[in-house]
Amino acid sequence: MFKAVLRLVAPLAVALLVGCPSAPHFNRSGFPAEISGVGDSQNFPLQVAGYQRGKMYMYQPGMKDYSIGYDRFEATLQNAVTLYFYPLVRPIAEQFNAEKQEILGAHAGSVLLVERQTSVQKNGVSFQAFIATFKFDEIFAGQQQKVFSELVLVALPDRFFKVRSSAPLAQASPAEASMFGLLERINWAY
Repeated sequence: MFKAVLRLVAPLAVALLVGCPSAPHFNRSGFPAEISGVGDSQNFPLQVAGYQRGKMYMYQPGMKDYSIGYDRFEATLQNAVTLYFYPLVRPIAEQFNAEKQEILGAHAGSVLLVERQTSVQKNGVSFQAFIATFKFDEIFAGQQQKVFSELVLVALPDRFFKVRSSAPLAQASPAEASMFGLLERINWAY
């Protein structure tokens, strides 16, 4: 009896398995994963310097690679800032070049406007920072427009800290000042 049922059910099971392809974008590792339920904190407040903390994502287990979004969308300033924290994988100059190439490849018609090295201060410590600014046409704040985008890369003792800031090109100067004001108020070098 069991063999007879198996002969009837087995072809049906095979047909169902073969006939149902898996979802094309299914990520079996579960990453990136949105981090939810994180309340206000001293390091990364919910509201700070005119920004509202947005979505947080983890890209590897154990908070080794994660991002935190901060947005400021007002009548006079529209600025989206994402903070990334990820492992040191190579010297900062090499990582900076890779980050620039990623931006240029991801945004059609993007132009590198300027790049520089400087130092940034946090918690009484000075860190070397690499900064690049770009412009490109893209949908931002719900409309097609010229976008100013800034990349800041800092090597901390045990990881990289990267900032990506975007705003309408006409708001480049206030967006840059506002983004650096945000960096002064959060504790990215904890």
